[in-house]
Amino acid sequence: MAGDVRLRSLARAVRGRVESDPTARSRVGGDGSHLRGDPMARVVPADADDVVALVRWARRQRVALVPRGAGTSLDGESVPPDGAVVVDLGPWDRVLEVSASGRWARVQPGVVNGRLQ
Repeated sequence: MAGDVRLRSLARAVRGRVESDPTARSRVGGDGSHLRGDPMARVVPADADDVVALVRWARRQRVALVPRGAGTSLDGESVPPDGAVVVDLGPWDRVLEVSASGRWARVQPGVVNGRLQ
């Protein structure tokens, strides 16, 4: 019951997509490693302001947030602890700016390295 109240509170706190069904949680419960976690929910923030709202909510609720880009890690960096909320930034996958001469790029967190090659 407390989990349901917390999830409703989370859904009210952000404008982005909040998913807590077993399939959504399983999709973001691991990465390319053998490690797995059981998050409370997956949140896809609508924008940067939504990320701020999510961080404020998590602080008040004392819930861990785990940022996730494409989830391609092979070492478990994006595996959430049980009960955490995964901040899925994978859909944020735009290349914003590239300087070939300066050898740098400004990208959103869902961009994978292979896309820049």
